[in-house]
Amino acid sequence: MREALKNLPSGPAAAAILGLCLVLGLAGCAPKAPLQGTPTPGLADAALTAGYPEMALSVADRILASDPRNVPALVARGDALYATGRTDDAAAAYRRGLAVQPADPAANAGLGRILLRTDPKAAEALFRTALRGRPEDPALLSNLAVTLDLQERHAEAQALYRRSLAVAPDVAATKTNLGLSLALSGDTAAAQALLRPLAAAPDASQQAHDNLAVAQILSGSPPTPAGLAAQTATATPSAPAGGAYVQLAAADSQTGAEAVWQRVRAQVGPLLAGHTQQIVAAEVNGRTFWRLRVPTASRAEARTLCDRLRGRAVHCWVTTG
Repeated sequence: MREALKNLPSGPAAAAILGLCLVLGLAGCAPKAPLQGTPTPGLADAALTAGYPEMALSVADRILASDPRNVPALVARGDALYATGRTDDAAAAYRRGLAVQPADPAANAGLGRILLRTDPKAAEALFRTALRGRPEDPALLSNLAVTLDLQERHAEAQALYRRSLAVAPDVAATKTNLGLSLALSGDTAAAQALLRPLAAAPDASQQAHDNLAVAQILSGSPPTPAGLAAQTATATPSAPAGGAYVQLAAADSQTGAEAVWQRVRAQVGPLLAGHTQQIVAAEVNGRTFWRLRVPTASRAEARTLCDRLRGRAVHCWVTTG
């Protein structure tokens, strides 16, 4: 038992995980003994917070086996499945919760998070419902703002980003999204003023660098070194020999394609580590489209990457040209 506890987090999370071990009798976590107590959604949440999504899923499923309409347990199941990339199953869990309690903030927020990229209008409605129960939740405010940016309603989005920052002023991701929204709405000077210190910080995210580059490109200025990654990414592509592409969008403008790239990167993070984007103009029936795609070394690699992206609710397809 002591050896098992060495691998657990410290503080309140350790107590919660130990409680899970005793309730569930999980192998390698607690000694073989009669099960004690009753699992609760709170324990599932603690397991997920501590970085044990599979354990959280076990707890939620244990609750639902005897109480299938338990909305907090359905939300906990959805959150655990989402954390492991099983977004379709997560969406089903959230929808089961909403069938019981249509106004539940957590179920609406969870399903909205999944639909954010593929159906921003539906996600907007879900986040607005969630906000009725949590009107000052900074994450909900920021996520709702993203749905509005995706619908090109930038002024509304910016008001929500600012409301979010009024509650949680130190969240860099919200500031970075606000900077991109300002750039896309034409206020490139304000965007650069906001994004420069974020990109210059020692712990700056790649998104901050990329969004700054977008703002500089839209202003007509050459990107500074902090934003060169995004400029390099839009250079004329050279197809890898025998390779294939994962296409993410066919946008009406280069700016639109760049915006999709920023948002996909923010959504999937490490899945695109080591990959660069290519934005290529294509004439189709007299109309110009801007293809956003990621080069890979082989068709098999492209299929694998696209499957993983789809698992995170990112629309994509494989192409060789």
